[in-house]
Amino acid sequence: MNLEWKRKFSGKIQTPSKLLEQKARLINFTLKSIGDEYKVISTNNDFAVFCCSWIPVKAYYIIFNLLLILKYLITCDEKSFLSTHSGINKEFKSYIEREEIKFSKDCFNKVYENEKIEETCQWKSASGESLKVVSFSEEGRLKHILKKIVEYKKDDFKRVKSIKSLRGKSGKEFLSQTKINLSDFFYCWRIKANYGGMEFLDKQIPDIQFKNYFLNYYGFLLNYHNCLKNIINELALIRLGEEVL
Repeated sequence: MNLEWKRKFSGKIQTPSKLLEQKARLINFTLKSIGDEYKVISTNNDFAVFCCSWIPVKAYYIIFNLLLILKYLITCDEKSFLSTHSGINKEFKSYIEREEIKFSKDCFNKVYENEKIEETCQWKSASGESLKVVSFSEEGRLKHILKKIVEYKKDDFKRVKSIKSLRGKSGKEFLSQTKINLSDFFYCWRIKANYGGMEFLDKQIPDIQFKNYFLNYYGFLLNYHNCLKNIINELALIRLGEEVL
């Protein structure tokens, strides 16, 4: 999968922000950390049990910092690095929705809202379908992931607002203003990992399944990271005259 710009940029950044280098180093350091874990897990299934609880968090912060750099290079404004988690994710979805950037895999270009989100929530999968690693329906897997993203976003909103239901005014406003895209994946899984989403660690699950979970998560992270890295470097050549990642 790859990602490409659908808009043109011009103009130089005369004095790059020091935060740019710091963010780039943090991304590379965290990616190396996960890569080192990958090497150990490849020959030691037991180690995966520990690493599975952390990879959603580490992976998210790699993507978060990539998006901060991307916004900085688009806006040429150092204040971009002060963007919030929800804010930067919302802006990235707006680039996708306006077709300013485009993934080569079309399902990553779709932004859902209102009725489409509710429609996704009503989808039901066959028993065991979400656990398949071969011979699964790609459309079914996509809907299952989107359904989980919506579920996790709802849970996070209720946690932040200290409410039990979305039936009130704030809940209805949240639902009407929420837009969903597969780019929400890393944020939602990080939130779930931070706030009780690792209950499976207490269950009798074979180590090989933890290993497969980690390896698949890492593979997806690398692919997504490379998509963002490539367009960041393309834009950095325009703004700075050199690549930054």
